[in-house]
Formats: sequence, structure tokens, C-alpha cells
Amino acid sequence: MNDKDIMDMQRKIDEGIVLAHRRLLERASLTGQTLVVSREGRIVNFVPESGAGGNLNVAGDPLARRVGK
Repeated sequence: MNDKDIMDMQRKIDEGIVLAHRRLLERASLTGQTLVVSREGRIVNFVPESGAGGNLNVAGDPLARRVGK
């Protein structure tokens, strides 16, 4: 594997992480969930902005079924 292949693979991994992060925020926003994150060694509750869910398809999503509970 040469340097170009390694850089391409790293780029794809980074894009996947960004996509997963965005989806997590969208789902939490849509379902009214609070996220717990670690920032600078401290545990912080994080509530995503409402409306960040947009046109997210939540069919079959177990988080979406918690709405209203």
C-alpha cells in the first residue's frame, strides 16, 4: 500500500466519522434526546438544537420510537 492509498483510506475514515457524528446529532435532535460527552476530561450533557433533524428518515430507528415517552 503506497502513501496515496493510505491518505485515501484515511480520508474515507474521516468522512465516515463526520457522517456518523452528524447522524447522531440529527437523531438526538429529532427525538429530543440528551447526549453525554466528554470534553477536556469532564462529563457534559449536550442537547442538540431542535430542528437539526431535517428530513431524516427514522423508519425502524429505535431512538425515534422513544418520542413522547
